[in-house]
Amino acid sequence: MNNNKLEKGKYKAISVAKYLFSLDPKREYFTNRRIKNKITFRTTTLGRFRLHQVLYLLQILHYLKYNKPLLTDKFYAWENGVIVYNVYTHFWELYHGLNGKDIKEIDDKETKEFIDRCFNYLKTISERELQEFSYNDPAWSSTWTRSEQPEIHFINNLAAYQSYCSHWLQEIRL
Repeated sequence: MNNNKLEKGKYKAISVAKYLFSLDPKREYFTNRRIKNKITFRTTTLGRFRLHQVLYLLQILHYLKYNKPLLTDKFYAWENGVIVYNVYTHFWELYHGLNGKDIKEIDDKETKEFIDRCFNYLKTISERELQEFSYNDPAWSSTWTRSEQPEIHFINNLAAYQSYCSHWLQEIRL
């Protein structure tokens, strides 16, 4: 399938990120603790890494379940995994709840339930498993070395995601 024909998602990633932060008000999951990436050996903020991985996995899982993306934003392959640039640049504002009045709320019950169920499951996955998913992701590995800010085209790897993520769909009971 050509990525240019991919249906647009319903929400901006920054809206979903704001909602995800609301699910972790004490920042126990999206912590500001620094960790050493076990793949690249660089340090990163654990909460930022987790947020981008959750956003990316929400996009993949939503597509596998509903055959359409959740998010409108592009994803990029960066050294510490997949990111959404707008969320990356506004991470600390979102983290501290300083940015939000102009961000669209998640307004439909089905999407909130999908995000809630996925988040409650995905937060049980270890950082190591998230990192392994990130660096074994065919979309990330095939684009990481191509340019300064390579865009991820996850749609080209649906078979790999179906194989890798199908047990998550079952365990989340989607």
